[in-house]
This record gives sequence, structure tokens and C-alpha cells, in this order.
Amino acid sequence: MAGTAKTAAAVRDPERDRLRLWIKLFDTTHMMEREVRSGLRARFSCTLPRFDVMSVLVRTTDGITMGDLSRRLRVSAGNVTGVVERLVKDGAVKRWSPPADRRTSLVALTARGRRAFERMAAVHKQWIDEMLGTLGDDEVVALMRHLDRVNGSVDTSTHNQEGDFHEYERT
Repeated sequence: MAGTAKTAAAVRDPERDRLRLWIKLFDTTHMMEREVRSGLRARFSCTLPRFDVMSVLVRTTDGITMGDLSRRLRVSAGNVTGVVERLVKDGAVKRWSPPADRRTSLVALTARGRRAFERMAAVHKQWIDEMLGTLGDDEVVALMRHLDRVNGSVDTSTHNQEGDFHEYERT
């Protein structure tokens, strides 16, 4: 009987394994994102898109264009505009046009927005540390390296496709 049993490696199907990997990546991302969304909403009355915008803006003091912000977030400018409008209204972001080009809008965090983001970011880091707490430091580095390769593969693949992949709104 032992001689007829096939090992898992012998029946592996690489195409199916790639599909299983995609499902695992999607499920893991979805679970983590759901926890972060819920935590941001409950603890800070903040949405994930708002947090994402602030996480980009915290890295600059001179401001960035709306186009650059949307590229960094990998969403359309239309998706970013509404979030930025609400952040401006709440006093967390300032928007202005540079004198050299009045057609361009720059955005940056205000001092108030920076303080609010830093409080959220500290708690966000704790949540991520808890969710990934079973991974050792070497495993985290190895997983990041593998995911960088996956990102490169996806980027290459999407640029070789005919037609465009749909852009999904990050809500």
C-alpha cells in the first residue's frame, strides 16, 4: 500500500499551486485589511483611504501634486480628490497652488494632520506587529523578498496584457 501512495510532491500541479497562492495572498490581505479598517474606524473614526493618503503625505513637508499622490497610492485622481477634500475640511491637510504654476495643486499635512497621523501610525504598527507576530525577523525579510519578485512579475505581466486591468477603488 505504501508503494502505491503518491506523495504530495508527486501530484503537485504548478498551475494550480499558482492559483492557490493567489487565493492565499488575497485571503491574507483581505483579513489584515479588514482588521485595520475596523480598528481605524473604531479607534480613530478614520477610513483606510484617509489613512493611506495621510501615510503618503507624512513623508513630505513641501507638498506633492494630486497626480503624484494618486500615482503613489495606485488609484485614480478622482478617488483621491474626495478624500483630500474631507481632510482639508477637517484641517488635517492644506492645499495650495505654487506661484509658478497656478494650474497645479499641492497638498501636505498640517501640523494637526501630522500629529493625528503619528498617533494612528503608532497603533497601526502595533496591529501589524500582532498580526505578523508569529513570523521571525528572517522570515519577514525572506517573505518581503519573495513578494518583491511577485510584484515585479505582476507589473511585467500587466504591462504585457492587451487592454487595461480595471482600477479598483480603495474604500
